[in-house]
Amino acid sequence: MMGINAYAAVFGIVGILVLAAGVSALVSQRDAAQTNLSAANTLSDVPDYGPAPNFRGIVAWINSPPLDLSQLQGKVVLVHFWTYSCINCIHTIPYINEWYSKYAGDGLVIVGVHTPEFQFEKDYSNVVAAVESDGIKYPVAMDSNSATWNAYKNQYWPADYLIDKNGHIRWMHFGEGDYNQTEELIQLLLKDAGYKTDAGTTSSSAIGTGSSYSQIGAALTSQVPRGIRSALL
Repeated sequence: MMGINAYAAVFGIVGILVLAAGVSALVSQRDAAQTNLSAANTLSDVPDYGPAPNFRGIVAWINSPPLDLSQLQGKVVLVHFWTYSCINCIHTIPYINEWYSKYAGDGLVIVGVHTPEFQFEKDYSNVVAAVESDGIKYPVAMDSNSATWNAYKNQYWPADYLIDKNGHIRWMHFGEGDYNQTEELIQLLLKDAGYKTDAGTTSSSAIGTGSSYSQIGAALTSQVPRGIRSALL
């Protein structure tokens, strides 16, 4: 029994170290991108990460006919990776909804790429119910086999990729938080694309948490049933 307990303790410590390394890498990557944006006064100061991958392997579209990035040239596109039972994703949705409400008429296209972590999240009726419950009006692409997720080499829920008028990725953000910075870059990209936008950003206090943390791997909190989600917001 002592030997088994010792092995369990060792494996537990290794697991914690691996998770800590993942968190550290995520924070470093996010902070590097945030530093670049903080120093940006014009779009020329914002990094260009190259052409964005197109949507791939989408099994169904909700709120929209199928979209192709080539059709969206000249617009600003926010690709938002999420899955409906992820608590961190739930916290970001009010901001995404507000941006869609504010900027969809001024050149912003938002596509929620729903990449499931669990089998039940692949069910079309479940995703439709979540979209309706969360008040999502923007297009949602069901990436049930992770084809688009893999094309972006994405690893996190939620994750945002901002794409400029030329189809290039200009901003990546993983996890919650940094909403004002993301919105300021949306405005900058829209202005560069020839659209006019109102000044100011969405108030964190008016919507919800402004905290910044991420879901990594199969976090237990992501399995919270939809029926009790409202108690966690």
